[in-house]
Amino acid sequence: EEPVVFMRWKEYFLVPDHHVESVTGASYAGFYYMAYDKSSKRLEGFYYHRESKDYQKLELDYDERKTFGAFEFR
Repeated sequence: EEPVVFMRWKEYFLVPDHHVESVTGASYAGFYYMAYDKSSKRLEGFYYHRESKDYQKLELDYDERKTFGAFEFR
């Protein structure tokens, strides 16, 4: 079993209003390239689109205070 899982994430809509089709200054055209480290339970990655600013990083940490496995945006 591999210690890291690599993924490519795609956004399809904005929460809480999935009817919003665009946001000024934002783009749904790119992808998040993510890596999940199973031992540290850390999820991190970068957003990429050819017209976006470089180094848009996303980091999610597991919160053991929860009663179930989840990630939280901060």
